[in-house]
Amino acid sequence: MQAWRALGGTAERVPAGELRGAVAAYAAERNGPVLAAPALDVAADLVWPDCGSQAAAGAAVGVVPAVAAAAQTGTILLRADDNRGRAASLLPAACIFVIDTGTIVDTLGDYLRAVEDLPSQLVAVTGPSRSADIESTLVIGVHGPGEVHAILTG
Repeated sequence: MQAWRALGGTAERVPAGELRGAVAAYAAERNGPVLAAPALDVAADLVWPDCGSQAAAGAAVGVVPAVAAAAQTGTILLRADDNRGRAASLLPAACIFVIDTGTIVDTLGDYLRAVEDLPSQLVAVTGPSRSADIESTLVIGVHGPGEVHAILTG
């Protein structure tokens, strides 16, 4: 969690049975609907992909499960097939990544060497979306969420 926070993300650890409450508490501080990936048992106003991309783009918070996280870099890994694409993690202004503590590895290489069935697309998230122009003016949230929050369960 230290590496994730150093990148500009926030994090908390909760028992699995308290995931719904942790998501609701985080979302309550933001004005707008909550968008959830289909496999998560959380209170959501919108469920991806049924809501469509226009509604997803208007969501205040997206909630998606992570397949793993790398402790050294604070990188969270998402399988696009688990989340039915990348929109639920990219379109909302803020995103919550749900991580089972049993899936935390030391490095990305540790995860890649251990997985036998790699998906066609694996997304690595290392903090909020950042972009800079030619004059090095940093802008947060241009190509993805400007706020990222990790909830570790298990």
